[in-house]
Amino acid sequence: MAGDAAEWIGSVFLFIQTDAHQLNLPHLYKDSLQQLNVYRALQLTLSEATEDAHKAEILKVLSTDKQLIMHIKFSSEKICVQFLRSYSSGRVHQSLLNHLRMIFPVPHAAVQTQLRAGGEQLDSLLGEEQQCIKCISNQKPDHLKDEHIVQLEQSLRNLNLGNEQAISTRTLCSITEGRNDLSQEVTLAFQDQQFVDRLLSREDHQKFAKLVGRYWKIVGRTLSKTCRALRDPAIDNLAYEFEHEGLYEQAYQMLLKFIQSEGKKATLSRLIDALIENELRSLAEDLLALNNNEEK
Repeated sequence: MAGDAAEWIGSVFLFIQTDAHQLNLPHLYKDSLQQLNVYRALQLTLSEATEDAHKAEILKVLSTDKQLIMHIKFSSEKICVQFLRSYSSGRVHQSLLNHLRMIFPVPHAAVQTQLRAGGEQLDSLLGEEQQCIKCISNQKPDHLKDEHIVQLEQSLRNLNLGNEQAISTRTLCSITEGRNDLSQEVTLAFQDQQFVDRLLSREDHQKFAKLVGRYWKIVGRTLSKTCRALRDPAIDNLAYEFEHEGLYEQAYQMLLKFIQSEGKKATLSRLIDALIENELRSLAEDLLALNNNEEK
């Protein structure tokens, strides 16, 4: 069974169309400055639709005047089924929409998708899962991953790796680097103590949303100085969109937007800097207290 699953291969085309007046996705993908952002949204959407990103990969992205077309290869029937169910339930559509809205400041952008395998339009067959799987299995890719896609993926990896050291160096939250040649440790200084700088964690995220209260907007505007995804009108759009959910959800969604758009640049030191700039030192202390046991 495991051997059969490993040998299973199929492919499908995902057609994506947006309202050209709100978010012209084909145009953005052709723009050398925006192409990587568009591809990141596509890649994240595919990853969230399956549990194994290595068995669902983008082979090629085609751009027409009105549509982007993703050629997706599946190396496991199980992963293919997961994708189909995510697509059928609307999760793929919503995930793509969320990522595009996170990256581009267009809160009301609409997306239409269509799934095809060979000459079959699978949207009308989603209720017949086995038939869909058969259609996808019949479409064996006749080419390897496009060289341009390989370059985009390498650019994303390089961007993430390169940004690991892009840590803020403000006066009250200075950065020092360890001198151990084998394992350099980036730290931040706060109130005469040293803390290991790191990516923001789920605990950081939840604690910030719980404690920041009505000050989430000013923190977001401070972060927006170095985070394009939070630039105007992103903060006001979040306030409006989650007004009925309350301050916690507004703050949570703002920091989520920061984390998702910045990737490995979404570090603790950047958030601490923003808190200090807005005189929210007590919240900075609460976040750094998560590591007290490790630092002492």
